[in-house]
Amino acid sequence: MKRLAFIFLAAVSCKTAQVSLQQDFAARAELYEVQGKNGWQVNQVIKFGPYETSKIDRSMTFSYHVPFLVDFSGGKESLAFNIVNKEAGAGVNFLGDSRLKDNHLSLAKGYFQIPLKQKDVFAGAIYFSQPELQRFDFLLLNPNNQQPTAKCQGVVLDEKGDDYFTIKGITKLQGSKIPQTQVFGYEFLQGDKVVGAVETLNKGRVWFDTSLSERDRLLLSSLATGLLVRNNLQEEVENL
Repeated sequence: MKRLAFIFLAAVSCKTAQVSLQQDFAARAELYEVQGKNGWQVNQVIKFGPYETSKIDRSMTFSYHVPFLVDFSGGKESLAFNIVNKEAGAGVNFLGDSRLKDNHLSLAKGYFQIPLKQKDVFAGAIYFSQPELQRFDFLLLNPNNQQPTAKCQGVVLDEKGDDYFTIKGITKLQGSKIPQTQVFGYEFLQGDKVVGAVETLNKGRVWFDTSLSERDRLLLSSLATGLLVRNNLQEEVENL
């Protein structure tokens, strides 16, 4: 599968492969190029536009309860960082984990119920500390799209357990009319409207709808960064 993905990326065009976005969203969105995604991951810092992380912490281990979602216990891929808007001075804290132990997950409002035998899940919490403490929880099922019976989909929930954003995997590249099995990025939606996206290919890119509030941009900035620095297709291709 990895070799087929590499061949496809090389065959799409002579240009660098890029994700295919909805045209109306791309027309109204602001684009940020990502710095720091590839290369040596010790003391890794991610930057795009006015947003910048602290050093990405992959060494921590934690076990805590994420309301509405799942009990974390012994996840093998842990991430923690703070991301700030250097122009506005505001920031959020991100905690994420994947490859969870076998468990059963029941997502609020019946989005899906699955036994996590495949462990292909990315979940965690995002904390605002100012002007008041606020927490959002997220869960992304099948983030690598490796399960033929499950879609790459997810949700961000607020403290009341209501869905705030939904997440969908992007499996289509520019220049190709046929979706692929690999995930090349993710869309963030409010209702049926795409309001943000992240491309995990190559160096990475991030888009925000110009109508988004700064608080929502910070929330999506942290989630986009978490998706950028977890294991992704680009790293798999480089390791062939």
